[in-house]
Amino acid sequence: MGSMFGSMEAVPFNQESLRAVCAEIARDHKDDDVMKTLEVFREMRAEDPGFQFSVDLDEEKKIKTLLWTSGRCRAQYSFFGDAITFDSTYCTNLYKMPFAITVPFHHII
Repeated sequence: MGSMFGSMEAVPFNQESLRAVCAEIARDHKDDDVMKTLEVFREMRAEDPGFQFSVDLDEEKKIKTLLWTSGRCRAQYSFFGDAITFDSTYCTNLYKMPFAITVPFHHII
């Protein structure tokens, strides 16, 4: 930012005001995030016919679960089986929702 304004002293806002602006932008886009995500998934499926996703909504029509996998991962599963690792973080994102990643791993016998 300093290079954009000539020096850090010339930046017309401080770290706190920048965080406030970023938080406001995040809140403004929060409602649109789901539609953007689903659109990206549809594009990915058009490029990769093996790409699959599943969305489960709650009674308020908000996302309860969202799962996806690529065609490559599905093909690897057919070769290597159901060996996966599971890692989960809890309430560390904007939505205060759990986020879990499953990562296949392969071992050579």
